[in-house]
Amino acid sequence: CTYQDNNNKLLDMMKSIPDERRTARFRCVICLWWDQNEQDLVEGAAEGFITREIGGKEGFGYDPVFYYPPADKRFSEMSLEEKNAISHRGKALTLARDKIIERLNRPR
Repeated sequence: CTYQDNNNKLLDMMKSIPDERRTARFRCVICLWWDQNEQDLVEGAAEGFITREIGGKEGFGYDPVFYYPPADKRFSEMSLEEKNAISHRGKALTLARDKIIERLNRPR
């Protein structure tokens, strides 16, 4: 099936859900596996709502139905740069990068 099919199915399944209960969260978890005894987990999340209609032209997946309140728009209405700065993946990758830099700068 296509992203469009998935979005239509989601909206159909949620049509009777009131707006205040249409909360949604994108999550991304990254594990940095240093060795058997040391790992770091980082997580990024973006909190929002599932809209009642598909909108926007950017992004993929559920971006056309995921409304992000701090930006007052859907993920699909953001530029790639804008989305990467606030998305669950962007947040998790920034945290992972910081852990890697911290690890590389650790005294041996």
